[in-house]
Amino acid sequence: MTFERASSIKKFVKRHIFIAAQDHYFLTKNENREKYKNSILDFLIGNPERKVDIMITDERIKNRYSHKTWQYVTADRFITDLNDAIQFYQELIIYYDNIKGKKGTLSIHKVTFIPITISFIDPEEENGFLILSPNAYEDEGMKRPFYAFSKKRNEEMFIEYWSPYKKKYEEIKDSNILEK
Repeated sequence: MTFERASSIKKFVKRHIFIAAQDHYFLTKNENREKYKNSILDFLIGNPERKVDIMITDERIKNRYSHKTWQYVTADRFITDLNDAIQFYQELIIYYDNIKGKKGTLSIHKVTFIPITISFIDPEEENGFLILSPNAYEDEGMKRPFYAFSKKRNEEMFIEYWSPYKKKYEEIKDSNILEK
């Protein structure tokens, strides 16, 4: 998901943003970092009940099929992009944890493999929706399509996607937290 698209959906979110992506390249690339950080802060400050949960590939799993898969599908720079994103998120966690009342409202968890880029907006709310972003094969300039599904109109499909991510998150929510 590009930063611009991510920022534009923020106005629809009530309480919860959940983003799972392989390396978060489009959100954390250098020209977007400050805007992305401020966008998250603006969202979290707007309401004390708001939270942002992020899943990213675990960079410590070297030469594993998950890394090789994304290097093959996206680009050889996958490991570099992943490490840059991890560094950005480590700095972000420190930044947010130092803001009064914000500790714990932003969580970032590492997992072995993320099969698609997907974002869930208010997944536990009646009006929740998801945004699915398929990856383009090795074409950096290609514009990727985005598919949005509302929970209200496509409940079965929404649950089909949300359930495994929710389950995985519940399994790891107290571990695999990005280290500072």
